[in-house]
Amino acid sequence: MENRQKNYGSVHDTKASMMYNRFLKQYNEWLSGGPIPDTGNQDIKYFLGQQRKRLEKRGLHRDSSIELRGLLASAGAIPPKVGKKYTNVIEFRTAQRNTTYSRGGRIIGKFRKKEILYQTITFANEATVDGTEPCTCPSCGAVSQIKALFEGCPYCHTRFLMQDLYPKVANFYSIEDLSYSTEEIKRTLTPWCGGGAVIFTVFMLSYLAWERAKTGDPLTLYSMICPLIGCPVIGAFGGYMLFALKTLGYTFWRAMQSLGLLFATSGSKNRLIRFMKNYEPDFGYENFANQVIALAKNIIFSEPGEDLSIIRGPWDGESFQNITDIVYRGAMSVGNCWQEGPYVYADIDLYFCDTYDRGSSMKEKNDRIRMIVGKNIQIPQDPGYSIHQVSCESCGASFDAMKIRHCPYCKREYDMRDHAWTVMKIRKTGGKPS
Repeated sequence: MENRQKNYGSVHDTKASMMYNRFLKQYNEWLSGGPIPDTGNQDIKYFLGQQRKRLEKRGLHRDSSIELRGLLASAGAIPPKVGKKYTNVIEFRTAQRNTTYSRGGRIIGKFRKKEILYQTITFANEATVDGTEPCTCPSCGAVSQIKALFEGCPYCHTRFLMQDLYPKVANFYSIEDLSYSTEEIKRTLTPWCGGGAVIFTVFMLSYLAWERAKTGDPLTLYSMICPLIGCPVIGAFGGYMLFALKTLGYTFWRAMQSLGLLFATSGSKNRLIRFMKNYEPDFGYENFANQVIALAKNIIFSEPGEDLSIIRGPWDGESFQNITDIVYRGAMSVGNCWQEGPYVYADIDLYFCDTYDRGSSMKEKNDRIRMIVGKNIQIPQDPGYSIHQVSCESCGASFDAMKIRHCPYCKREYDMRDHAWTVMKIRKTGGKPS
């Protein structure tokens, strides 16, 4: 069923839908042990690679799939956010996620949930991209500048059309879906209505037999006609009402649980935009959110003691080691924002649903990850900056700075704050507000 929530009539409309479906297909293949999706950006690829290593390290096998379902299984989207060099489009679908964890051949956890799966898809504005932005070769995975790829990848020499390089999925997350599709309504209502009809009919026939026994009148077919005709209808309606009350009660309960999250995140976007506009007139909230979410995921799935350049201060890596999956809940709250010298800082909370390995079982839990992030405002930010391809300011050598804080050649410390948002502190504070 077509339910696209957009009418902006740009090329992003069709391309974003195609990219969404392509990434979802590749992501499902990855969940089944396939290759990392090449439609994701470098941060997503790195995170998925780290997550797979975490599962292997803990001896876990995960069998998972995501199937589209419901009213928005075909399409849904939010109008694009157009920036100076890049445009972000958020596509979403209603889906069913089924996950089974096992260790040593024994199942230790099963999860089945309905969700709305979002993807943030980034397009390059061709008129403003100058060709110096880094891009990953879809064939061999090597990182090169876009302009170098016009003539083919300098490493594997594969040639391809430039439009194949964009768009890229920059972020994906999901939130719980409380709605029912038509098929789910029918499938769920059948036992409720059928059960109600049977229970009420049996009850009324038993009551009638009991009343007849007291008076000594025999239970005849004629005396049973009305109960046999009317009771199933009344019982079916009663089952429907009970289902409706149960659904309404659960929806109300979940809404009350989300009130704290709503209050915590209220006004955060405008607060951060107002603050950053003083330093970056072209500041984009969506790009910022994508960056900090990627930073949090990559830190959480790193090993304790690693000399990460994406975090400046100490961090408790051990507290994250039994996390096997992390799903952003689409909520971020921004607290204090301030400036110290050439740097600006923001105190933020990210809300995730995490899956924990507890040895003999798996558990899902809502967590709040508190971070302080900072960056240099005196150095213009390159929208195409990649932590995976940096140049040492001392010797000029190129290296992947994701997990290397010091240049492997001249040993100079690499300060990511001069190029992008960097984590100063990170800690897990629990799941409140839920």
